[in-house]
Formats: sequence, C-alpha cells, structure tokens
Amino acid sequence: MKIYYVRNTDNEKFACVAVVKSAAPGRVHRGVSICSIQDTFSKKIARTIATGRLCKAITEGRSGRPVQMDPKKANVAPLEFSHIFPVFGIVYKSAFDVEATSFELKLFDKGK
Repeated sequence: MKIYYVRNTDNEKFACVAVVKSAAPGRVHRGVSICSIQDTFSKKIARTIATGRLCKAITEGRSGRPVQMDPKKANVAPLEFSHIFPVFGIVYKSAFDVEATSFELKLFDKGK
C-alpha cells in the first residue's frame, strides 16, 4: 500500500490517498479522505479514513462515494478543486479496480 497527500495552491495538505495495485496491470484500488476547511489537517486521521475507504472498496468489490465539492467545507477553492482531482483521475472516495494515475504508477515503480 502507498499513501500520498494532495496539497492546495497554498501548499497545505488537504487530502490523503491510500492506494494498492489491482491484479490487472495499470489498475489500482484507492481510498481518499478530504479535509474540511473547518478542521486542522491530521495525517493520522486522514490515513485512517483513506485506508478505511480503500478497504471498503476492496471488500465490497465496487467504487462508491463520489468526490463532491462543498465550497463551504473544502480546504480548497471550487475552481482549484475541479482541476486537482479530475487531472489525477480521482472520481470516487472509495474506488475499486480503476485506472492508476501517472503519479500512482510512478509511486509503485519506485518500490521496484
């Protein structure tokens, strides 16, 4: 399992992604946690939520919980947010057997 963090334009962490390789080449299972602007980002809590969502995707064998933007709660501006996750290819907070992003492929290649 690999864990990485997504930062906003102020270089603050606001999301955590837990990812494992799927059996199919170039595919992964993924869990995502997004910190509310009303909260202080906690790596421990973010990892726990992201890992839980990853396990849920694997256990249920399906993707769920679409990433949605609530400008009042997110730690990032709506326009900024709309460019971050789609570029990464992240659509669900709990994703089963989805295409790995180029960044995720690089993460797994580092471990060889």
